Amino acid sequence: MQKIWFIFLLLLASCAKDNGTCQDTLDVSKIDMKLEVVRLEDELFACKSKADIQKFITRHDSLFAHYDQTPIRKAEDSLAYRLWAMVQNKYMDTLYRDAKARFDDPKAGKWKQVVGEFELAFKHIKHYYPTFQPPKIYTTITGLGSFWGMDIYMEKKAIVISLEFYYGKDARYKPPVKITPQYIWNRLAPETIVPLCVLGISNLYNATDFKDQTMLADMIRFGKAYEFVHEMMPCLHDSLLTGYSKRDLANISDKENREYIWNFMVEKKTLFSQSARVKAIYMNESPYVVEINQKCPGRIGRWLGWRIIRKYRQKFPNISITDLMKKAQAKEIFEASGYSGQ
Repeated sequence: MQKIWFIFLLLLASCAKDNGTCQDTLDVSKIDMKLEVVRLEDELFACKSKADIQKFITRHDSLFAHYDQTPIRKAEDSLAYRLWAMVQNKYMDTLYRDAKARFDDPKAGKWKQVVGEFELAFKHIKHYYPTFQPPKIYTTITGLGSFWGMDIYMEKKAIVISLEFYYGKDARYKPPVKITPQYIWNRLAPETIVPLCVLGISNLYNATDFKDQTMLADMIRFGKAYEFVHEMMPCLHDSLLTGYSKRDLANISDKENREYIWNFMVEKKTLFSQSARVKAIYMNESPYVVEINQKCPGRIGRWLGWRIIRKYRQKFPNISITDLMKKAQAKEIFEASGYSGQ
């Protein structure tokens, strides 16, 4: 089962997209893209009996066989039992109605926009990877972690999105902090759904040398993933991929701060470290990197990896995104890029 913490991605490019004038230079209008969407939450909350629940499970048994891995030790562990209890829970019903209002309201609903972004991004992927088959999109309500404890589940043929995680800052209910810390919750919104899913899809094409256990290898892998999203969603606003606040973006975009962060990591010899502890400090989620300062946001290693990739593509402008994604040797990319904190 793949749990994706979505807030781990973004691109930080300077482009006219910030003022709404970005234009996609790739014409994908003739690419046929049929997106299959299944709104599981509507089916689930329409169930009026345990028998209805069982029919619901049977209709989607191939999905649940992968999506739900709960070991059954007693009757209460069965999927049918848990789903029926969920439907009867008045708080879950409120959560469902709130999500419906946020995504399906005739005037202000966001789901139509999300679908449009999926279709456009998938067309771009199909352009670069003609054999790409779009995964089926499922939406559902999972009780903010109380049911399956995840916001998005992905496999090659399916994406399952827990809509309540992406309501936005004004959501009536929020998940427990231990599941989704507040600084992460603050940046979840309908607009982040597609970028996060495209980031996950990048794993299908991101060649990686798993023998290389250095932090640099992780940085380059994330950098390539961010660049993949940038290529498939070229007009995506900067703030929607990194999850960084405006202040964070200003801090790390400042030349002096950026060079300080880079020099700090070089002096501490972190790039070629294979230590899990060191990697966690610079690669994992956190409000800021304590070892550097409070102006340095968490996941800074991922962002720097993307900077290296951007420098590499500037130096070798004829490298296509497909060729880039095939390159598995992180050290080779790093050395060829000539990156030194720019």
